[in-house]
Amino acid sequence: MAATLPAYQAIVEAALNATAASSAWLLAVRGQDLAVMAIDGPARGSVDVGTRITPEGARAFVLASGQPAAVMPQPSDTANRQAGGASGLPGSVLAVPCGDSDVVGVLEVSGKAGGVGFSFVDIEALSGLALVAGALLAQDHQVVVDLTPPEQISAEIHALARRNPGRYATVVAVIEAMLGVE
Repeated sequence: MAATLPAYQAIVEAALNATAASSAWLLAVRGQDLAVMAIDGPARGSVDVGTRITPEGARAFVLASGQPAAVMPQPSDTANRQAGGASGLPGSVLAVPCGDSDVVGVLEVSGKAGGVGFSFVDIEALSGLALVAGALLAQDHQVVVDLTPPEQISAEIHALARRNPGRYATVVAVIEAMLGVE
């Protein structure tokens, strides 16, 4: 069993916290399949990192379109079984693409608390985390990524704190987790 990188696990945990989902996983594109890079929720420990997942349902749509997908699967929906690492068919699914111009992975959560569907706020929060995940996944594949200078990142974070405190809190939680700040 391969080990989960702490940064991947931090992203998945932040995804659960940001969306009030019950399970989540980060999947990386590997040829025609997806590979589990990190998982959290009830299936953690029963699904190994590196396990290959067939692109179906919401995650297949995300890979094909590069757009987020939020669905509330019907009981007969077999394409979204185990979505987000859930055991069985979750009541709601949200999948977002990881990567800028090329989709290098999918961040997928399922089982929104209260049995409701995921909202635009959830899509925005997960999309921010997916940007970080995409950069990490691309880096793992030795793809050259132009990095933003630290001064510009600092200015962007300050602006985000004023403009959108909720999204700022999500971004800071991921940064803190990645840096090991308590």
